[in-house]
Amino acid sequence: NIPGVSAITEIGLSLLMFTIGLEFSSKRIKELSKSLVGLGLGMIGGVICLTVLVGSIFNLWSVEKSIAIGMVLSLSSSAIVLKILQSNRELETPFGNATVGILLAQDLAFVPMVLSLPILFGSGFESSENVYWVKKLFYIGLASGGLWIFTKYILSFVIEKIMKTRSNELFFFMLFFILAFIATGTHFLIGSITLGAFLAGVVLATSPISKQALSDVLPLRDVFLGLLFTSVGMLVDVSIFVKKWHILLTLTALIFLVKPAIVYMLGRSQNYSRNVSLVSALITFQVGEFSIVMIKEISRKNFFNTDEVQLLLAISVITMGLTPVIYSLAPFLASTYGKLRSSRGRWTGKIEIGDNEEADASGHTIIIGYGVAGQALGNSLASLGVRYVAIEMNFDTVTKYKEFGIPIIFGDASRFEILHSAKLTAAKMVIITVPSLVAAKTILMSVKKFRPDIEIVVRAQYERGYEELKKFGGIDIVVAEYELTLELLSKALESYGLRPNEIRDHLHKTRDALDDGMAASLGTARNSIKLPGWEASALIRPYKLADDTFAAGKSLKELQIPMQTGVSVATVFREGIGTTVPHADFKLESGDIIHLVGGKDAISKADNLMTHGNIESEEIE
Repeated sequence: NIPGVSAITEIGLSLLMFTIGLEFSSKRIKELSKSLVGLGLGMIGGVICLTVLVGSIFNLWSVEKSIAIGMVLSLSSSAIVLKILQSNRELETPFGNATVGILLAQDLAFVPMVLSLPILFGSGFESSENVYWVKKLFYIGLASGGLWIFTKYILSFVIEKIMKTRSNELFFFMLFFILAFIATGTHFLIGSITLGAFLAGVVLATSPISKQALSDVLPLRDVFLGLLFTSVGMLVDVSIFVKKWHILLTLTALIFLVKPAIVYMLGRSQNYSRNVSLVSALITFQVGEFSIVMIKEISRKNFFNTDEVQLLLAISVITMGLTPVIYSLAPFLASTYGKLRSSRGRWTGKIEIGDNEEADASGHTIIIGYGVAGQALGNSLASLGVRYVAIEMNFDTVTKYKEFGIPIIFGDASRFEILHSAKLTAAKMVIITVPSLVAAKTILMSVKKFRPDIEIVVRAQYERGYEELKKFGGIDIVVAEYELTLELLSKALESYGLRPNEIRDHLHKTRDALDDGMAASLGTARNSIKLPGWEASALIRPYKLADDTFAAGKSLKELQIPMQTGVSVATVFREGIGTTVPHADFKLESGDIIHLVGGKDAISKADNLMTHGNIESEEIE
């Protein structure tokens, strides 16, 4: 009688099934058909048959009641088991695949089970309902075709338009529109919102946004799952634990022994390894939340008395509460039964090494930010035969390079779900190329939190960013401003006729000076070499335009810097664009960093020209 319990249950389960669907493409569901049919449906049939057999032999219940009890006991907890597997990153392990197949089979069987209750207990369907079901089957076929058209021709267009807005809010509500749209449709057609939520996730699973969608939905899902299990606890009459503790203890022990035994035997008969069969059997032993929904339906139609309903609810609560404990004890329980090793790998308590997908992808590099720098890095690594995965927040960039077969993920790299999708735990190195210092620091914190040992290289746009990033410790920092200066210096020294080895030595000393403090050490570095036959009068100077400078808003043609001062403009750096070699009509803006090449006096004149508009203004200090 608690208001909202049903709604909370539906929302929590829907969000859970949506997130699970996001990690399952239609191709992967086909791959699960063996465990879905062989283990899932087999376990349901086995539990129901055994319940009927026990009920008949000991004359405990009628056949109808036995079947109903068997259906209730056969349904495991998708919410708890999938949450545990997802949290421990074990959905893709061999026993994870087998377990998911079992749970999906139960979810698919739930609606037919509920619909069979009236027939089972004699109320049945009226003859007029035959026409109703014919119509419903027609609508289901029509809806399936509509969903296929929506997925193939409309969904990608909608996603593309919304992603171009760069609005996180629009993206978030688009996810919930798709979830509500498909889930509501399945509710009207077959009475299951959760199956529709799973289908909505599967629909999005193959799109570039699936990883970011998973990251955005997880926090809300966890809130509703917490409320779901709170509401389940409130349905139970606590006094039954005192009055019938011996019955509850006996039934819980029987369920713990019987359900895993059925799944284990089915698994071994279908050539699953001992460890996969046993662990899948152990973690699906509980009586789950769909069972509670069925118990409530049985109670509403007065098929069972109050004590029987409360007994089933109490068993469900106890077994669900024990699930995390049984999961943590699974390695120990497996070791007491048989060998830890199997032909497909070694059970370690987390994953089976032999079938771990991450083991095949170990040693790769994660490139965060796939702009010009990220693309150049990726191309270079690929040419050297080094595997890499890129993470990028620009949807157009992700779409474009996915078509070329580039391993790129759309998402916010500060979210662990996105880093996990790039297999952070198996990576050798992370390279952060994003220009934003704030974004780089946020990503750094996430990477270091989950892989403090990994090698990290970070791009800093300006010198001021170098000091902030140094605080993280244990990372390599590349300052774009320094690298540009060194490249310009290299070009200038080439023009003076220095040999390549002399240039390399000088650049090495200059780089050390830049890292130690630009102003203090450059003079010493510059004088450590001898220029051939003339005085070292050439300088490379970066000049940053302020808001009130004369040159802001004017083109290079208007300023005529080379003609008036003898100084060449080598490059211009602009935030958001990067470094460019400017043409005559290039208009300067405040904030631009202009790199000037020329003699000391000439650069002084150019400085005055750009600042005051007059080469005869007072000299710079």
